Amino acid sequence: MKKQIHKLIIIISAIFFCISPIHAQCEPDTVNCKDTLQPGEFCPRVLPDGYLGQPYNEVITIIPPGQYTYLGTTVNIVKIIITDVQNMPPGISYEANAPEFFPDTAYCVLLSGTPSTAGIYDLGIMVTAFVDLLGTPVAIDSIIDDTSVSITIHAGSGLDDPAWEDQFVRCGPNPYWHTTMISLNAPGIGDAELLVYNLLGGIVYREQLRTSPGINSFMFDGGDLRHGTYIYHVSTKSEVYTNRLIKLKD
Repeated sequence: MKKQIHKLIIIISAIFFCISPIHAQCEPDTVNCKDTLQPGEFCPRVLPDGYLGQPYNEVITIIPPGQYTYLGTTVNIVKIIITDVQNMPPGISYEANAPEFFPDTAYCVLLSGTPSTAGIYDLGIMVTAFVDLLGTPVAIDSIIDDTSVSITIHAGSGLDDPAWEDQFVRCGPNPYWHTTMISLNAPGIGDAELLVYNLLGGIVYREQLRTSPGINSFMFDGGDLRHGTYIYHVSTKSEVYTNRLIKLKD
């Protein structure tokens, strides 16, 4: 009998493990994302751009609102559940770090994958809110956030594009995991400099290069940087170029 009970416990545990949801391994940004009470908050509203064939990995921070106007009456929200994220770029999926979101607490949603179709995507985050009606949590109709988060997916960013020689600088891959190549089309012999800044304006990387006519490249190793958005700046005597550089989360 004891063996049967023990075996039953093992079977139940195995079933529970198989059906338990796997939640995203992300961390909400509680430093830059503040609740504006309008109501709640999504951060950032505009996510870093993505590129066809390049891995994408970004986090949305969500602070649920504490109240909601339902049938003309302001009621207290007990919790919300994300039921869908509409208009996702093909190839990218989402995972939340918790099954339920409670007011006054920051949560996150991880967007990851490899985009397969270019375009501008205004995401519609659909949630079901549970409100307090006479002391009882009641689910109301699903609602979509009015100010949806936006992602732009570009047609390409690699150095295999034959038309890129007409441009001054190309960076690829971008977003990157550990290293990326930042190349410039130099008109002749001279000096070029690469500077990489964090979003606070601090220089996190500097490199100088003696150019020859044609394509010259910096091989940037930013594997030690924290994931997020940076600014890279390439300059020569006659040209200056600045753009975003995105470090993916390992």
